[in-house]
Amino acid sequence: MPFRLVKKLAAPIALLVLVTGFFALSDRSVSAQETSASSIKVMESSIVSEFPEGYRIKVAAEGNSEIKQIAVRMRIGQRTREVYEYMGDEGGEAAGGRGRTLELTPGKSVRAELFRWTNSTSNYIPPGTIITYNFDVEDVDGNVHKTEPEQFVYTDVRYEWDEVTDGLVSVAYHGPVEKRARDVLDTAKRTIDLISPIYGAVHEDPIRISMYNNAAELVDAYPPRYGAIGHGVFVSGQAHTQEGLVMIEAGGRDALGTTSHEITHIIIHRATFNPRAQNMPSWLNEGLAEFGNLHATVGYDLALEFAVQNDRVLPIMFMRGQPSKGEDIIIFYGQARSVVRWLFRTFGRDKLTEFMSYLKRGNSLDRAFTRAYGGDRIAITNMWREEIGAMPYEPPSSERVRPTPVPQRTLGLYSLTPQAGTQTVGSGQTEEPTTTPEAEPTPTPEPTPESLAMAPPAEPEKADEDEEVAPAPGSGCFAPAQSAGVLDLTGVAVVAGLAFLGVRRRVWTFRP
Repeated sequence: MPFRLVKKLAAPIALLVLVTGFFALSDRSVSAQETSASSIKVMESSIVSEFPEGYRIKVAAEGNSEIKQIAVRMRIGQRTREVYEYMGDEGGEAAGGRGRTLELTPGKSVRAELFRWTNSTSNYIPPGTIITYNFDVEDVDGNVHKTEPEQFVYTDVRYEWDEVTDGLVSVAYHGPVEKRARDVLDTAKRTIDLISPIYGAVHEDPIRISMYNNAAELVDAYPPRYGAIGHGVFVSGQAHTQEGLVMIEAGGRDALGTTSHEITHIIIHRATFNPRAQNMPSWLNEGLAEFGNLHATVGYDLALEFAVQNDRVLPIMFMRGQPSKGEDIIIFYGQARSVVRWLFRTFGRDKLTEFMSYLKRGNSLDRAFTRAYGGDRIAITNMWREEIGAMPYEPPSSERVRPTPVPQRTLGLYSLTPQAGTQTVGSGQTEEPTTTPEAEPTPTPEPTPESLAMAPPAEPEKADEDEEVAPAPGSGCFAPAQSAGVLDLTGVAVVAGLAFLGVRRRVWTFRP
């Protein structure tokens, strides 16, 4: 009996010994790898802003074996894709425009460097962005040491910055303007608390605001060759949704309105972001942002009245971008805000929240409108036009217009003598050219009061066809520039111009 018991237990015991030995060897292997990786040490590292050109990263590392490669992994703001760059010898020759030196010389003690350029449209990073980074250091034996993530704020080094913070929201400012910064912070917080539930946004990442004191400071911090400047408007603020950052000019009279508008762009992005969905059209993005503006001005309303009275209402629901003319941009914003306000007032808050959720799921604009409001863009736009007293929108015909064919000349045989079915070729002699007599110049009569009174009115010049411009990086908030043309508001019996009336603010009250 004992022999049988031992025989039965022999196989399980042997299996247990094998498994125990395997895990022991595995533990030793893992322990050896950890020991090898731990033999690589990062002695020091630094990252320094050189805005607007870029930022410089340096790292020094040592190991028991030669270190052959150092890379830095970066997450810019709240972008979904990371940046992975290899570093080269400190002070080495730069490779192209990427800032990386040509190579890293292997050694047991190395110093590496990377300069990352940001002063271009494609590589631009707004000042105030949080950059999360860590290093991957690899030696010739294949051991890799990964450092813990750290954070760096890419600041505008032209100024010395202070910050005020409330929860996830921070405002960076410079100079003796702390009170203004706190007003901006309070406006941002109230906008987030009020608008986020309506749009269905959830905030887990921080929101930063870089506050500049005047227009000149702000323009110098914008991306190179920023396309929105020069259309008769000044961009008084810009939201960088993927970085969770807003840039504003705090010296203007509408600074709080700009803050509220741009913060709402961040809310919209977080409420509807879907990497597989189509980009939200500009009119809807700006309309939702201006709807969330707690310090809205009457300028956009006046521009809309002007457009209705003069039959200049734009088909914004079918526009890819924004118009190029300064006054049309103001009309564009006025229409966009009016549409969203009308949707909210007519159908209620829940329908607007539902509409936003359909966009987040990747529905097309027409499908989102149909599912939430029961009609496509044509139906919705004509309901809104009827509300404001504008002419109905008639979409262009989908039929292709073909050109009228021009009959071609029938070619026949050539002949030197007239014959049936042929074309006669004339002689090769050159005839004397016929001179055209010049007409005697008729003297222009001197204008008289009678002739001026009877003269027909001059035909107005036809305006150039309006073009649409693609949005520049980020989302800009437009304000009339000093050189912008003034809208003719006589049709709506407005005595003062938009520049004067823009001073009067009114707070938009939401009714949940």
